[in-house]
Amino acid sequence: MAIPLKTTSSTTSSPPKQVGSTSQKANSEQFLTFSVSPTQKVMLATRQLVEILNLSLGQITAIADVAPTVMGVCNWRGEVLWVVDLAYLMGFEPIYRSGYTQTNCSVILVRQNASQRESQGIAIGLAVTQVGQMLWCESEQILPAPATIANSGMGKFLRGYWLNETGWLEGSETLLVLNGDALVRAFQ
Repeated sequence: MAIPLKTTSSTTSSPPKQVGSTSQKANSEQFLTFSVSPTQKVMLATRQLVEILNLSLGQITAIADVAPTVMGVCNWRGEVLWVVDLAYLMGFEPIYRSGYTQTNCSVILVRQNASQRESQGIAIGLAVTQVGQMLWCESEQILPAPATIANSGMGKFLRGYWLNETGWLEGSETLLVLNGDALVRAFQ
C-alpha cells in the first residue's frame, strides 16, 4: 500500500529543480532510502544512523510479552539491541509473516541524538527488507505530512514527505521522511 499524497502544481513555468542528487549541495541533508513495503519507500537522515547490519532471522531472539512490532533482540557489539519491524510499526505488512522466504533482513541502527554516536543514548534496530540508496535532499523540499497521515498511527514517526521528481521516466515517487528520534523515543 503506497501512501497517496496530493501535490500542488504551479501555474508559472520555472526550470525543474534538481532534487535527489547523489552529490552534496548547500542547505541539503543526506538521507538513506529503504522500503517498508513493495510500493512504499521511506528515508531517514544519515545523521540519525549509526550502522546497517545484515542479520539472519536466527540472530534475532524473540522475547515473550512484548509489542507485536518488536521482532526481538540481538547482540550488537556487546549491547542488547531491540529489533523493531518498521513496516509493521507503520501499518504495513510485517516482515516476518507466514510464507516469508527470506532468511536475512537489514537492520538499520538508529540512536537517539545520533550525533553523540556510540556512547550515549538508546539505540534500536529498524528491520527492513531492502535498503536503497543515499541521496541529498534540500530541507525545504520536505513537506509536512497531510492530516490523514499526520493523524494516523505512523504520523508520530514522520518529519513529512518528499516527492522525488527526478525519476521522470518511471513517474514521480513519494518517500516518507522518518524522524529517527521519535522512533527511538517510542521504545524507551
